[in-house]
Amino acid sequence: FHEALTNEEIAAVFGVMAASPQHTYQILTKRSRRMAEWFKWLEREQKLVADAWVPLLSETCSLLSNVWAERLQEDGFARSTDQEPWPIPNVWLGVSVEAADYKYRLDDLRACPAAVRFTSLEPLLDDLGTVDFTSIDQAIVGAESGRGARPMHEDWVRSLRDQATAQGTAFFFKQKLNEKGHKVSLPTLDGRTWGEMPARVVPQ
Repeated sequence: FHEALTNEEIAAVFGVMAASPQHTYQILTKRSRRMAEWFKWLEREQKLVADAWVPLLSETCSLLSNVWAERLQEDGFARSTDQEPWPIPNVWLGVSVEAADYKYRLDDLRACPAAVRFTSLEPLLDDLGTVDFTSIDQAIVGAESGRGARPMHEDWVRSLRDQATAQGTAFFFKQKLNEKGHKVSLPTLDGRTWGEMPARVVPQ
């Protein structure tokens, strides 16, 4: 969603992702307003975009092995101009919210169609206070790392954990710094690790 890209160029990237369902794509941005504006443009130009995608999808399917072609059919992924193309099932959309001033990005994210919506509260630089996790499938929290990393207080993490779990959002505590300033991946919080995944992608 960089400002230097046109709407059509962004649409082309989404087309490639739609044409490669064997991969899961996680799009994380701080440019949430551009993302929301792009989806409004897409809604106006959806038929134009869908018509442009059909040849791309058909060509890609023809290049896949028979195994992948059969899997696409089993998954019901085959697309046509009379099928609703959004949200793309293998594309997650996410926004960074590193401080309280940027909580508006969650509202922008909620306005966008996505198979999975997630937020990266990393590097967590502030007490975010009350957070609305409505329609957010996963909240990922982590400390800043590297030289001059700013501190993250555990109570900030605990507050986010409590709010996310109360609202049914998967909570993933990704990393913190130990006493020596070294990164600790999947650290414990209150006696356990928190590596929850969105319910929509957890095998039943």
